Amino acid sequence: MCLSKRMRRVNGVADVKRLVTVALLSAILAVSASSCLSATAAPVSVIGNILAESISYSPKGTQISKVIVGFKAGTLANFDSLTQILISQPGSYPLRLEIVGPDSQLRAYYDSTVSASSPDWTHSQLTRWRNVSFDKPGTYQFAVKVDRATVATFPISASE
Repeated sequence: MCLSKRMRRVNGVADVKRLVTVALLSAILAVSASSCLSATAAPVSVIGNILAESISYSPKGTQISKVIVGFKAGTLANFDSLTQILISQPGSYPLRLEIVGPDSQLRAYYDSTVSASSPDWTHSQLTRWRNVSFDKPGTYQFAVKVDRATVATFPISASE
């Protein structure tokens, strides 16, 4: 049904607003869908990341002790991270986790290789960070890299 025929059946301001809203949302969805179709998706994406004082696996599931939202500037920190990764294509991928300071200097890193034996494989990377320097106040970055390309970053605050 075309828009002009539909407009004849409208019975008030509320119906016009609803119709305009639906038309605008449909146009936005069409543009979004067309831009998604033309882009190629990366084979690895990050679907979750958490920092905590301690993370462990047990028969009851993953145990997370005291989630960390920031650090005190001027400290060396010991903590764990759990990074969840979705791999869309089977294969092996070099993974690098980095903590970068507000001065863009690398503070710590962890290298690994993640492998997927089937499409849409999920991987949970548990990393134990020790003696990471949060020497200055500011925003640090937790970066996730695959094949040297950054696929996600998460800010970490260090305050005085």
